[in-house]
Amino acid sequence: MSTSPHTGDAPANRPLLQVTDLHVRYRRPGWRTPPVRAVDGVSFTMAAHETLGLVGESGSGKSTIGRAMLGLAPATSGQVVLDGHDITHVRAGDRKHVASDLQVVFQDPYGSLNPARTIGKTLSEPLETAGTRDRAAALEEIRALLGKVRLPEDAVDRYPHAFSGGQRQRIAVARALAVDPKLVVCDEAISALDVVTQAQVLNLLTELQRDTGTGYLFIAHNLPVVSYFADRVLVLYRGRVMESGPAAAVHERPAHPYSQALRAAVPVPDVAEQRALRRRRSDVVRVTTAQAEPAPDEGCPFAPRCPHAAQVCWTRRPADAPFEGREVACHVYDPASGHPQAGNSAALAAGELEATSG
Repeated sequence: MSTSPHTGDAPANRPLLQVTDLHVRYRRPGWRTPPVRAVDGVSFTMAAHETLGLVGESGSGKSTIGRAMLGLAPATSGQVVLDGHDITHVRAGDRKHVASDLQVVFQDPYGSLNPARTIGKTLSEPLETAGTRDRAAALEEIRALLGKVRLPEDAVDRYPHAFSGGQRQRIAVARALAVDPKLVVCDEAISALDVVTQAQVLNLLTELQRDTGTGYLFIAHNLPVVSYFADRVLVLYRGRVMESGPAAAVHERPAHPYSQALRAAVPVPDVAEQRALRRRRSDVVRVTTAQAEPAPDEGCPFAPRCPHAAQVCWTRRPADAPFEGREVACHVYDPASGHPQAGNSAALAAGELEATSG
């Protein structure tokens, strides 16, 4: 898929999306309880026409980043700039001006469709509200768009309950693209679908991107799926970026111990390979998230689970170290970090680095 820069009215070298030092914190009950750092200093850029994947387990902060962009989770600090415009703290009443550039496809398509309205009415309303099309023109445009997502001609006159889960997700994709946005946030958009339907929706999104040039921020927990669909990927854990780089490279040769754990957790049909992955996962994580000690405030959040954690991992935040065309937030990949195994990055990436003693 294309990753060429956006060529509209924006400068060719300006990123479509720029997120800088984003923090999102949630207060918990009890005045003595510290806030939850849902997103803890995340920064990244995204080019026009690009697909960027955010991957991580539940609680990693990936969906919170998407919600912060959409105004559904207020940013505590940091900045979100979309096509040169700061949208970090746009008020709810002014969100309609952002909607034409930024759309979303949620995990549950049925929950985002009004069961009392026909699909045609739901999808054509934003076009009518914009004032650029009358009802007949808007409905005709929606009919053509539904055809592009391979739904029958009479779909405009039917209600949401008349469609399968995969068809509803196609409707959600059509609604997101109806206003010709520059960026679509796909928040676990295929997680509730079966494997065959997942592939159909991903292929559809790829095809529509070639036609429209829309960028996708693709949020998911499955690293192989993200690597198949995205150009680049950010691996998140407890609100921080652990590894970032070309999606295929991160999938084929994950560098950070957490990325390796994610890769090893994905089931495969071959029994022998699955057994090897299970052993591999036990080598790259000490305990589960639930069993782990609390993450250090200033150190690496993965330290309580990492078999390679040393004292420096508990006391200092890792720098983003370069490795094979990507960046890895791990002291082992930084020769100047003071970690006893610093400089053994190739051995860690290959799974040949022995665990430290603490």
